[in-house]
Amino acid sequence: AGKVLSGCNLIDQSQPPDDDYGHGTHIAGIIADCTQGVDVKILPVKVLDSEGHGNLLLYVLS
Repeated sequence: AGKVLSGCNLIDQSQPPDDDYGHGTHIAGIIADCTQGVDVKILPVKVLDSEGHGNLLLYVLS
């Protein structure tokens, strides 16, 4: 079975890596479904703020 790991918020490290609009959650679900969830590990990493702004270097490194 798959597993969601503890993630990180690179925009504000004092906050959880919550998905503001659900896009990342949706994409992670599609990826997990492609393998029927077998040995899938999802690591949430937030690189954009609620307005879609972020640091390109953080985006590329994540």
